Amino acid sequence: MITSIGRPAAVLPVYLRSAVRAARWDSITPPRVLRPQPPEFTPVEHIAHFSWDAPFSTIRYDLSNLGKFGEPTPNAQLLTGRRTFLQRNYDNNVAGHPRPLSYIVKACRAMGTLDHVKAADVVTWRGILKNIMVGRSLQLRFSFKHRALYLDEVDKHGDRVLRGQLRDGYHGYSFENLCDEEPEEIPSLVEWCCVCSRMLGGLRLVFGAEVDCVHGEYDGTSRNLVELKTRPQRNRRSGGQRRLWFVQSYLAGVPKLYVGFRSTSFTLTRGAWVSLADLLPPPETMNMMHRRLHNVLTELRIFCEIRAQVSASAPRELWTATVKNGVLTPPAFDGYASPTKRSPRLREEAQLMFPHSDTVMQTRQRT
Repeated sequence: MITSIGRPAAVLPVYLRSAVRAARWDSITPPRVLRPQPPEFTPVEHIAHFSWDAPFSTIRYDLSNLGKFGEPTPNAQLLTGRRTFLQRNYDNNVAGHPRPLSYIVKACRAMGTLDHVKAADVVTWRGILKNIMVGRSLQLRFSFKHRALYLDEVDKHGDRVLRGQLRDGYHGYSFENLCDEEPEEIPSLVEWCCVCSRMLGGLRLVFGAEVDCVHGEYDGTSRNLVELKTRPQRNRRSGGQRRLWFVQSYLAGVPKLYVGFRSTSFTLTRGAWVSLADLLPPPETMNMMHRRLHNVLTELRIFCEIRAQVSASAPRELWTATVKNGVLTPPAFDGYASPTKRSPRLREEAQLMFPHSDTVMQTRQRT
């Protein structure tokens, strides 16, 4: 038997096969889904951007946090200022928590490109797409509204863990600061994000991507954008790291990286430009990563389409699922986005994510 999505029913996960039968799948308008040929990405289109300040979690729709690249000081010590940096950000660390998807919607609304969100099949963050493509394990939270899959990551890190990550990753913040035309004495927790739109097979993706700096002037495209990376001078196991670097830049269309090499004492020894083309994996690896991402997103959309068919409350439902190596666990119900006035911030975020709806806040299922 072949389902209406063109995929053998026996290949579908068990939980989807039973759901397809219960929902009379033939009566559902199928999403644009799996194909025999590997799906390909279309070129990246930048549709919005915003600057984000971590200590106060504020956003501005400008280029204020997009640094301009400058050659770092030779033999700089990457741990200088770490104590002051940690003291400054110890109690205000929100940098490690997942960003609300409403940031993407707000930016598109502010810059007049909200139609891209309304036409999207998936709204998410680049980091989630990257982790799915390379086969990492992550726990997803998702919802479905106006035929768009809103895909986020479950925030499972406590502040104590995030403070440790902030301490251990300080040399990266320091290197990014040194690569600015006008470096600060102590690095700041700020980001600049572009909102990208591109197609993967038949799926239209809208996602936010944090980018480090621009070499020259930003012209509304990825052409002059640069990703900054630092790595040990001697690193024998760099294959997985290079793939992560490639996928991260590839998704946002960033054409080049500047890599700083550091000694065991965290002294910057040299820097080198790396072209994205130099990191390109073999064709079979690219096809595998494309298929993996396309299949996971498609499977989630199929599940959401089924829920929309069988449940009137589907637009308010929140679900979680774990993915690893492109394999999804059966989704688990995670509560409703329900009307309440207890949190103006959450109410605003939910209204932005779910326009024309009274859904305003997540409440977990009571047991």
